[in-house]
Amino acid sequence: MSLVCWVLMELGLKFFIMDTVVAKKLKQNEITFKKVNEGIKKIEKNSLTPTAQKNNQIDFVCECSDENCFEKIRLTVVEFESFRRNQNQFIIKENHQTPEIEQEIGGSKDFVIVEKTI
Repeated sequence: MSLVCWVLMELGLKFFIMDTVVAKKLKQNEITFKKVNEGIKKIEKNSLTPTAQKNNQIDFVCECSDENCFEKIRLTVVEFESFRRNQNQFIIKENHQTPEIEQEIGGSKDFVIVEKTI
């Protein structure tokens, strides 16, 4: 055990090193949900007028790392696209963050925008 780990344990602090394989799996889960949302966006964009794309909220799925999460996030197509400028950004529900692989960079009361750190 390293001196840093020992000191942190002695101080009663949680020390967590995420296994690289686990971190990659969590990221892959988020990428899968992101692909689902891209499909939803494509269908909705093709069926909505430009005005409706700005005004009508639709259900997207939370893009968190929990493969069993199917919580909904309501956004307009235009809002959704504005968060897609960076491929390392994901839209997740509040409190669904995994700090070991991402950091919060924005959001609202209903969702958080996170950026991958791995």
